[in-house]
Amino acid sequence: MWKFNEIKMTFAVIEDGDFFLYQKEKIGIRIAKSARVGKSASVGEGARVGEWARVGEGARVGKGASVGKGARVGEWASVGEWASVGEWASVGKGASVGEGARVGKGASVGKGARVGEWARVGEGASVGEGASVGKGASVGKGASVGEGARVGEWASVGEDARVKQNAQFQKSPLYIIGSRHIVYEFDNNVLGIGCETHSAHEWLMEYEKIGKMNNYTDEQIQEYWEYIVLYAKRCGEIVNDNQE
Repeated sequence: MWKFNEIKMTFAVIEDGDFFLYQKEKIGIRIAKSARVGKSASVGEGARVGEWARVGEGARVGKGASVGKGARVGEWASVGEWASVGEWASVGKGASVGEGARVGKGASVGKGARVGEWARVGEGASVGEGASVGKGASVGKGASVGEGARVGEWASVGEDARVKQNAQFQKSPLYIIGSRHIVYEFDNNVLGIGCETHSAHEWLMEYEKIGKMNNYTDEQIQEYWEYIVLYAKRCGEIVNDNQE
């Protein structure tokens, strides 16, 4: 790793289209002419910083890592070796993206958040301030992980699902694609259907009323009732079929 001001002073510079190729012996680093890299930021061998990207003061971009067009890496944040930050994505101040991890196009990783090694954060997804996504875990396209929440190693959060602030999941939360809205575990013992989030007990008591308020058909209400029962059994709200 080299400080950017050291790179500019000690590396040979070759213009390559919209990029500057900084070379020293067998080491090469590609930084777009329109990119901005803080003087105290560090950039590793073989790394690439795209057009209009920004890498803040004190930030670190590891060996072989890439920061896409228009992306932002905040002050003192780190992007691990061979990791990638997609176009127009953002990594907040002090946040970290682990080795080999991927942050998709337009996704955001909040201040102080952690994305573990080989984890995936999908296009347009968000990981809130201080949250963590464990090693090998995945956060689907458009999904959100709330501030301070924890998604365990190798767990999976589906597309457009939401994980509540400070929630903790050590395994993949429930995720079902229904005929109208997705069904997802919002928090421990809290089920989300579309934008509605309620405890398992509340869903069991009020599912029909909530369905009608949201203009569900009778067939859709019955369909989602079955999902609610499945979740209620999973979290212990229903312990035998006679309670349905």
